[in-house]
Amino acid sequence: MPDTWLKAKVIRGLRQGQKINIPTVNLKNPSLMENFALGVYAAKIKIGKKEYLGSLYYGPKTLNKQNYNSLEIHIFNFKGNLYNRKILFIPQKFIRKPITFTSLNQMQKIIEDDNKNINLLK
Repeated sequence: MPDTWLKAKVIRGLRQGQKINIPTVNLKNPSLMENFALGVYAAKIKIGKKEYLGSLYYGPKTLNKQNYNSLEIHIFNFKGNLYNRKILFIPQKFIRKPITFTSLNQMQKIIEDDNKNINLLK
């Protein structure tokens, strides 16, 4: 895993995370992660001078049958609007490969499990 911060601009996404109460920031330029395996990672995020833990996803949005890779992060314990701002992040521990979701409920349950596992890493 890298030990240097990666930087990306927050852009609008499909807002599916909002629908299941797991909002994410979608990041421009997913190619920042091209040397990483597709999937979910624990991540450190820096917004201004404050650091957060989060769940990073790099890969296709399978619920929408998207065939290109996206980069998004659910930032734990953060509330606020980051659209058009740049954030720093470091992917840390690999959690799992992408899963093809068939419903928002299935996606919510699996992401909640991912987030529990990431919180255990603290």
